[in-house]
Amino acid sequence: MLQCGKNYVAGFGKIKIGVPGTKVYPSLSAHPMPAFNFIYLTGEKLVGSTYTIYDQSGRLMTSSKVQTDNPQLDISNLPNGVYLLRLDGQHTQSLRILKTE
Repeated sequence: MLQCGKNYVAGFGKIKIGVPGTKVYPSLSAHPMPAFNFIYLTGEKLVGSTYTIYDQSGRLMTSSKVQTDNPQLDISNLPNGVYLLRLDGQHTQSLRILKTE
């Protein structure tokens, strides 16, 4: 296992990256993958969080507040590609999503 200071960087088959002390959303998932028009999020404590979608160059594509426990994110206006979905609120977490037609 590699170690950088007090933070583990890599292990056997698992990679841990991030900022120490940052909490992630319990059981957060996005589906379906790949997605066509909508992405559905499931997890705990999502209401009130802000979701932001970035393209591969880091350009902001869309951002909004999560209003429901199981939000449906409209990605129909995005071109096909790979995006980063970031949720910020009580916790912070990023997921990779694939948009296709």
